[in-house]
Amino acid sequence: ENASAMVRQLSGGERTEIWMGETGGCYNSGHNTTSNAFIDSFWYLQVMAGFAASGHSGFCRQTFIGGNYELVDKDTHVPNPDYYSLAIFNKLMSETVLWVDAKEEEEEEEEAGVAGTKKMTKKGGENNSVSERQAQRQQQQQQQQQQQVSVWAHCARDNADILPNEEDGAVVFLLLNYGNSSAEVILEGLKEDGTASVKADLYMLTAQSLSSRVVRLNGKELVLGTDDTIPHLEPMAIEIKRGGGSQDPALTMPQHSIAFVVVPASAFDSSECSK
Repeated sequence: ENASAMVRQLSGGERTEIWMGETGGCYNSGHNTTSNAFIDSFWYLQVMAGFAASGHSGFCRQTFIGGNYELVDKDTHVPNPDYYSLAIFNKLMSETVLWVDAKEEEEEEEEAGVAGTKKMTKKGGENNSVSERQAQRQQQQQQQQQQQVSVWAHCARDNADILPNEEDGAVVFLLLNYGNSSAEVILEGLKEDGTASVKADLYMLTAQSLSSRVVRLNGKELVLGTDDTIPHLEPMAIEIKRGGGSQDPALTMPQHSIAFVVVPASAFDSSECSK
């Protein structure tokens, strides 16, 4: 955030892009079973979303092939989990970053390993002043550091593969469950229009363990085809109840899981993601 503000000040108001240069989850060529495993996707997506929220427009990964922080294994040419995390991020997330007011509530009685409930309210941010956006995002990042589930939101890319029947654009929520327990997520702020629920798309990433080199998308392992083709990254259709509370969460995230949730922009009162 400080770097973004400094560049804007020195550029005299000109549009100057800020990029994160060569970086990886571990120094000295990374660490086997860490920077090439599922656990690294939590760091990778967190910093990409965080840098975008801080005004950076580019993020350079070290490396595509080479070392233990590579996206594709140099020996087998099999994609590592970060490859698929990046592919979904780039497929869904546009450059328009939104502010999400997220709070975590502990349940009075924990059941079935559910440690708490994450409530999200999408709020606009692009029409606010630079100083207001900075304050909002600093507040958001401070909150996220203390919570089991981190939440980020962007407008969806203008892509026919994203809610192809939705003409009004979409909002994409990125959720990272760092906890050793599952977490229920409640999405607040959906407008009432007489229907009971909102149709959404879910991309849920899980793995057998944090050190796994194989990632699952909505329960299905992502493996290369017989001719080494990359598998299609298809979502699962879900429905989110309007006005849902703790009895009707938008979704339940397993422990150590990552979720992208695509919700039509028309489900919200604000229109910053409308086409």
